[in-house]
Amino acid sequence: NNSVFLRGDNTWAAAGGGLVFIDTAVASASSTLEVTLTGSYETYLITGSDLKPGNDVVELRGNFGASGSWTTSGYKNAFHRVRSDAVHDMATSLTSAIQMGSTTGSATGEGAGFAIWFTRPIGTADVYPSVQGNMLAVNHSTIIEAGHISSFVSSDIDIARFKIAFSAGTIASGRLTVWGLVHA
Repeated sequence: NNSVFLRGDNTWAAAGGGLVFIDTAVASASSTLEVTLTGSYETYLITGSDLKPGNDVVELRGNFGASGSWTTSGYKNAFHRVRSDAVHDMATSLTSAIQMGSTTGSATGEGAGFAIWFTRPIGTADVYPSVQGNMLAVNHSTIIEAGHISSFVSSDIDIARFKIAFSAGTIASGRLTVWGLVHA
């Protein structure tokens, strides 16, 4: 039996492992949303839900940070998107952040969400921090955009937190949450 269930102590449980809730942040016309990556987990699950930008047609981005600074260079992205209007492309030129979306709208019914896995033992110098996951957004023309997020930072940084922001304006509403993965 490989059942997974939510226990009363906010952990996902499975045979020998599970997800432990760490932190969440809720937007209200916020410039960024930030969560702390505590613990000594090798893998974290980070989700963004019901993210609505304050400006129309903006790109969703993410950054890793140490306890006193943010990493704003050295990102390598392989972001692939497919849209409901048959457009698909790779967007890989962004080096200042993790590319997590490309055209998110702000009208009724529009917005974005994502789920990424962050993999790197905290404090390990020989493995660059990396993320992989998926996103879904509805843009300014009510076109659905789905994408695969793959990125890493080409430097040795001691990561303690993660933040998201849109390329312009605020995050009008939404939530950013992180869990740590417990191995068996």
